[in-house]
Amino acid sequence: MTGIILGRFQPFHLGHKKFFKEVFDHGFDDYFCIIGREKNTNKLTKKYPFTPRDTLNMIRMGVYDLVLNKHVINYYFLRDLNLSEQYPEYLFNTVYKYYKDTEFTFFANDLQTFDLFDRYSKSSKKHKFKTKILTQFSVFHDNTKPISATEVRQMYINDTQDCILDYIDEKIHKYIIDLKLDQRLKQIYK
Repeated sequence: MTGIILGRFQPFHLGHKKFFKEVFDHGFDDYFCIIGREKNTNKLTKKYPFTPRDTLNMIRMGVYDLVLNKHVINYYFLRDLNLSEQYPEYLFNTVYKYYKDTEFTFFANDLQTFDLFDRYSKSSKKHKFKTKILTQFSVFHDNTKPISATEVRQMYINDTQDCILDYIDEKIHKYIIDLKLDQRLKQIYK
């Protein structure tokens, strides 16, 4: 059985790591991580300020200690259709090219995504899979306010990184600083 994880990971933060850990706790044989991208994967935008390579590197750094000789993750970049009604079929047509005879469980991090895929799983005669909702990707700062990848990007843009390690893994933060990805964020958001 294969678990499917879907996200943009712009950047990968501690909420994403928590989500991966919860998915891994289900004990599947392998995992398929689908990374949403713009149609033109080379174009950097406010929604997608990190290149596919940067995104993949950050995910691998973020889950390294969780994966270490325990899990196989297959990564695939897929054009983001912004959760339109066609997205589940589009996603599963792509996945089934590689995994024809596999039973899937799709993990959602929010009710909108869960509902979309759950409706599709119940109506599709072509694709059979289960859907499960897990915790939000959001990390809670001071146990009160959730934070998203968008807010993490804003911390870099506004140079308010004094508490960034409360939201992002130290290795990923160092990667962002060393490659001057924080400077790229500032340029994109100008």
